[in-house]
Amino acid sequence: MKKVLALAALCVALTALAGFFAPRVQVTALDVGKADAILVTAPGCAVLIDTGSAETAPRVLQALQARGIHHLDALIVSHFDQDHIGGAAAVLAAVQVDAVYQPDYTRKTGAFASYCRALSAGGSAVVTVRAEETVQIGPLRFVLLPPPGGSATRSSNDHSLVTALYCGDVSFLLPGDASSQRLQELLDAQIGAFDVLKIPHHGIAEENTAEFLRMVAPDFAVVTTATADYADGDLVAQLRAMGTDVRSTCGRAVHYYCNGRTVYASGGSCLGLTKKRL
Repeated sequence: MKKVLALAALCVALTALAGFFAPRVQVTALDVGKADAILVTAPGCAVLIDTGSAETAPRVLQALQARGIHHLDALIVSHFDQDHIGGAAAVLAAVQVDAVYQPDYTRKTGAFASYCRALSAGGSAVVTVRAEETVQIGPLRFVLLPPPGGSATRSSNDHSLVTALYCGDVSFLLPGDASSQRLQELLDAQIGAFDVLKIPHHGIAEENTAEFLRMVAPDFAVVTTATADYADGDLVAQLRAMGTDVRSTCGRAVHYYCNGRTVYASGGSCLGLTKKRL
C-alpha cells in the first residue's frame, strides 16, 4: 500500500512538473533568407510579425500549414520594405487575419502597392499605430512602439514599429530594421533589458548598436539572414562576451519555447553560446 501511495505521489509530482516546464508559447524566426517573418503561437492563438519577401512567401505559408494555422489573430507589420511585407498578399489570401497593425507612413514601391491591394481585398481590421498600444491576445501581451512623428527625412527602416512581447516573466524585443535614428529613440526611451532580442536590421551594425545591446542585455539573440557570416563580427563578438546565445536563421528556423518563467532555444545556426534562462 505504501508503495502504491508513493508511486501515486510521484506521478502527481511529475505531472505537476511537466505542467510547469511545458512550453505554452512558441516564438519562431522563420528561415526566409535576409528577411523577417516571426510566428508567435500559444494555445488558441497565433500572430505573425512581418511576412518575408514575395519570393519566400511559400515558406511562410508552409510554416502556417504545418501547424494547422488557418487563422491569425493579428499580423504586425514593422515597416514597408519588401523583405518584410512582400509575403503579405499571399498570407492575407491564404488565412483569415483578424487585424493588421502597421506603422504610420507610406511608400511608393511595388511591394507597398501590392500590400495595400491585399488589405483592400481582405476583411482584416487595419490599425495604424501612432502612439504606444498594448494588444492582449490570450497569454500574449504585445506592446507596439511606433517612432515619434515629425521627421520627414526618416528612412523606411527608422519607421520601424517595434514590438515588445511579454509571456509571463519572459520578454522578447522585435525591433524590425531599426537603424541608428530608431535605435537612439529606443535608447532615449530607456526601454531596458529583454530576455530575447531579434537583432535589428539583419545584424548590420550602426554607430549606436553596441550601446543598444548593452541596454537590452539579452540572454538570447537571433539574426534573420541568408548567410551565416552576414552579421557584423563585432556585434556577434559583443553578444558572445555578454554570454548571449546567438543564432542565425540561415538554413533553419530558430525556435524559442516559453512557459512564462523559462525560455529555451533550438534550431538555426549557432553563432555563440548555448544558454538557458531559469
